[in-house]
Amino acid sequence: MVSPLEVLSKSKYLFDLRQQAPQLISNQIDMSFARYHTDYAILELGNICRACQYWVNYCFPIVYALKGLQKVSRGAEKKLLQETISAHRYLGYMLIRSLAQAFSLVDDKTVRDWEQAHASIEGHQEICAHARDLVEVGDIDKAIISILMWYEEQMRHLMETNNKHATVLSPSKQQVWNTAYNAWLSSSLVNTQALRMT
Repeated sequence: MVSPLEVLSKSKYLFDLRQQAPQLISNQIDMSFARYHTDYAILELGNICRACQYWVNYCFPIVYALKGLQKVSRGAEKKLLQETISAHRYLGYMLIRSLAQAFSLVDDKTVRDWEQAHASIEGHQEICAHARDLVEVGDIDKAIISILMWYEEQMRHLMETNNKHATVLSPSKQQVWNTAYNAWLSSSLVNTQALRMT
C-alpha cells in the first residue's frame, strides 16, 4: 500500500505517460530496477510518495524477517508474526492518512469516514495538526520529517512488543529474529542530513 508507483521499462504506463505528460518522466533508466524516475504533476503527491519510500526502506529489513519467519511457522508462532505484520500494515495506512491530512488533501467528511472505518492511533490528530501548520508556513521538509519521526516511534513500539513475545518462537527462529531485530534497532528512519523531501 505504501510502495510508490514505479514506471517500469516497456510498461503500458510508461507509454501512456510519454504520450500524456512527457515532462514528468526522465529519459534516464535506472538499470538495476528497469524503471524511470518520474515527477508528479501534483507536488504534494510526490512528497507523500518520497516519504512513503523512506518508510518502506526503513521497515523492509525487519518486516522481511517477520514474513520469512511466518512462512515456516504454525500455531502461536504464526499468530504472533501475523499480528505484527498486520499492525505494520496498519501503520502504513495511517502514515498515508497522516500525510494526506498534513497536506490538506482530504476534506473533513473523508477524515470522519476514515475514523469510523479505522480509528486513529493516540496522538495521530496532534501530529497531523502540527504538520499541517508547518505545511501552511511552507516548511514542507519539517512537516514530513515530524510525521516520519512519529511513525518511527510507533514502529519501534510495535517491534518491541513483538520482541517481548518472541519467546513463543522456537530457539532457531528466536535466533533469526534476534539477529534481524538487533540489526534493525541500529537503523533510523529519519536522518535529517540524508532526508530531502522537496
